[in-house]
Amino acid sequence: MGTLSLSKTGRLFWLGRYTERVYTVLRLTRPIREAEIDGQEADYTEYCRCMGIPAGYADTADFCRRYFFDAEDPASVAASLGFAYDNAVVLRETLSSDTLAYIQLAMNAMELTPPRSTTTGRCGRPTLSAYIPRRPTVSTKKAPGRRYRRCCAFSAG
Repeated sequence: MGTLSLSKTGRLFWLGRYTERVYTVLRLTRPIREAEIDGQEADYTEYCRCMGIPAGYADTADFCRRYFFDAEDPASVAASLGFAYDNAVVLRETLSSDTLAYIQLAMNAMELTPPRSTTTGRCGRPTLSAYIPRRPTVSTKKAPGRRYRRCCAFSAG
C-alpha cells in the first residue's frame, strides 16, 4: 500500500468514527429497543441526557422511530450511517470492495425499512418490529386431508 494523502487519512478517520458511532448507539440502545418491542415505556430521556441530545420525543416508540431512521436528525443512526457512506464513496479507490459493500448494504437496509404503523404492541402503539423488513419464513401447518404441508408465509422478525 502506498502513501495516503492528508485528505484521505481524514476521511478514513471520519469513516471509522461514524461507523463506530452507529455500532455504539445500537449497542447502548438495546434495552430501550427491547422495552419498546415489549410494548413498555423505557427511560430514553436518561440516554438522551447522557449522550447530550435533546429528548424531544413523544414516547419510546417515537424515540425509536426518529432516533434510528430520521436522516434529517444529525444525531440519528441514519444520519451517522449516511455520513459514513459519504466518506466511503470518496474512499472507494482506497477501501476494499467488501468494506464499501457492507456500508452500502446497511444504507440500503435503512432506506428499505420505512416505519409500518400496522404492527403494534400490547399497548396499541407501533413497535420497533414495525421498522424491520418482512422476510419469508417457512412454517409447517396442518392442512385438512394431509398430514402436514410446508408453506411460506411472510412474518415480521
